[in-house]
Amino acid sequence: MKRIVCCAACVLLAVCLPVSAARIVSVSIPVGSMDGGCYPLDDGVWSVSAPPYPLATDDGIGFILNPTVAGKFSLHDHHYVASHVPDPNRAVVTYEFDGPAAVDQIEVRQHGNGITRIEGFVGDSLGSLTSVGSIFGPKGDVTGSGVFVEHQEYVFDFDNAQQGKFFQMVIRKTSLSNGYASYQVFPRDSDGVRFDPIPEPTALALLALGGPGLLLRRRRR
Repeated sequence: MKRIVCCAACVLLAVCLPVSAARIVSVSIPVGSMDGGCYPLDDGVWSVSAPPYPLATDDGIGFILNPTVAGKFSLHDHHYVASHVPDPNRAVVTYEFDGPAAVDQIEVRQHGNGITRIEGFVGDSLGSLTSVGSIFGPKGDVTGSGVFVEHQEYVFDFDNAQQGKFFQMVIRKTSLSNGYASYQVFPRDSDGVRFDPIPEPTALALLALGGPGLLLRRRRR
């Protein structure tokens, strides 16, 4: 009888708790899309996905979601279709979530020669993505060498509420005319909270039960 009551209480607790935000289950860039020194090129890893859990943020393109200060770039390329305009078939990052996610902001940890304009696409499949805007960051259409501070946290705000299981970022313009790099790129919600990479399933279960002190809270920016 005690076991039944305990199980019923656990179920009630799980039902009453708010559903946690969507988590990132994969991140990818086109194979061979970087030509300068960076984690994906050096490791030969152009996509990471879960399972296996947790999502790897210490291998190849996975470093783009690693919260620590990176020693190398996650993106670094010099293929352009026009001055300040990188090849859109190469300068693209795709994030997949375990449920509907409304990506409102993109936080870029910039290199001195960084990203100035991006376009975001949202959808429930890669074949049904729709644009949520092509926007400049706070500095606007700035050009020149070394216009960003190294590792500067630079936020692009789409003012987007459209949800989807996929978010794709295409880099439309850069400060340097013929090359760019960045350390990390984090999708964020409308409150400026980063979407977390998916952890181990046991960690998810503990979070669903509201275990105090068992998991770190999502980092607010």
